[in-house]
Amino acid sequence: LHSRLSAACAGAAAAAFVREMNVGLIGQVYTHMADMPFDEHRWLRATGRMLVRPEIEELENAFCRVEAKQLEAMHRELREIYDVDETVTDEHLRFSAQAAIAYDEVILRHNISAFGYYWWGERELVTQLRAQSGLAVSRLASLGRPGVTEGDVKSAIAMKILDLLGGHGMFVEFFAMDLDDGSLLVGHDGPSNLGIAAGRARVTHLDTHHGKSGSRLGIDFEVPTGPVTLLNMTQFDAGDTFKLIYSIARVEDGPTLGIGNPNCRIRLERKLDDFMNAWCQQGPSHHIALGLGDHSEALEPFAEAMHFQLRRA
Repeated sequence: LHSRLSAACAGAAAAAFVREMNVGLIGQVYTHMADMPFDEHRWLRATGRMLVRPEIEELENAFCRVEAKQLEAMHRELREIYDVDETVTDEHLRFSAQAAIAYDEVILRHNISAFGYYWWGERELVTQLRAQSGLAVSRLASLGRPGVTEGDVKSAIAMKILDLLGGHGMFVEFFAMDLDDGSLLVGHDGPSNLGIAAGRARVTHLDTHHGKSGSRLGIDFEVPTGPVTLLNMTQFDAGDTFKLIYSIARVEDGPTLGIGNPNCRIRLERKLDDFMNAWCQQGPSHHIALGLGDHSEALEPFAEAMHFQLRRA
């Protein structure tokens, strides 16, 4: 009984925060990812709030006015936070530090609690402000302001929900299915929530930046073994507002991809093919938030308070 009451209070408190928080989109949704646009009118019905849309030039201007003392302080902070390997030059890290100061300024100016962001850019500086955003945005996520690349606002909100419930929240998608073993490999490139990391996060320079323009640094870390919640926020077949699709899984030891970004092997509560059928029939978008722990009891009162549909796959 005590556990259920605690979960109900956590879910209701999370809903109260979500109804009042600012959600943002900087730039646009990644080109032709048709499952990811965000219906602002649904959000208005759900919360009474509009999407905050900072201009890309705000980031550019903030970047250009960073002072030497600010840069030195952030540069030291990033070296303390991350295990920086020999592929990362001082120039690489200083650019990321300057970008982190710019992202801090814009996100805090608008008091944004969750945001999507993406743009291609025609000028090199504008392109690199997005391409080299990983350290800046992963740092913000660990401070409770998750950002999701490719402009995925819904997944940023799902990350924030899990963060409010105590699971932090990392941005992932399904990488591969091992039908023989019955496990799934999940992960994503770009910013990740350092609150998820088992140990210190590593930073390397990546020569390949899949599907995107610009060069960048990669953040990698191990995800701790144990129960996790997968949470997807969709507007497909959701009625007037949104639908949450979730499942409980377990992170297990096992081989993962060495791609310079965190990924992990998870095992679901049911057979993998049954899970994938049940998950896809709910109309999810392809990005997912992964949070540490089983938050199923708190998601029910959260969804009820928000008037969201809730489906377990």
